[in-house]
Amino acid sequence: MDQADLRLVGRAEIAKSPLLLPKTQEEYWEQGFALLGRFVGREGHADVPVDHKEQGMPIGNWVANMKYLRAWRNLRPEWESRLGSLPGWRWLSGDDFFLLARFAVEQRHTRVPVDYVEEGRPIGQWVKELRKSHAMGTLSKDWIARLERIPGWEW
Repeated sequence: MDQADLRLVGRAEIAKSPLLLPKTQEEYWEQGFALLGRFVGREGHADVPVDHKEQGMPIGNWVANMKYLRAWRNLRPEWESRLGSLPGWRWLSGDDFFLLARFAVEQRHTRVPVDYVEEGRPIGQWVKELRKSHAMGTLSKDWIARLERIPGWEW
């Protein structure tokens, strides 16, 4: 058998065993929701620390991503409804631009520490990447305009 034959055999083995296939978006979401339900049942609330794992899955990160998707209006309505029904569930108060603007008003500057996290969002890392993209000339004009409307914004 040559390399091409081996690749075909490998693909055939994956097709025979669904356990070897990656999870669909729906399967991954259902797994996350089930593990979040387990956390809520044990803790009595859905305020999951961003670094928390349940059965090896980074459920805190998953929760932060669900909140982020909703803030950007990219979360399926049925998923939004199911999450919103959990005891102690809180949505983000806004998107990352909003969270950065709130930081700027509260701190009176936009020199966000790289490890700064707000409502589960890595705002400090995001700001670092924005500044890097701007320096490279790859940041979109509308994002530049949005950032420059934030009080005290500096490149």
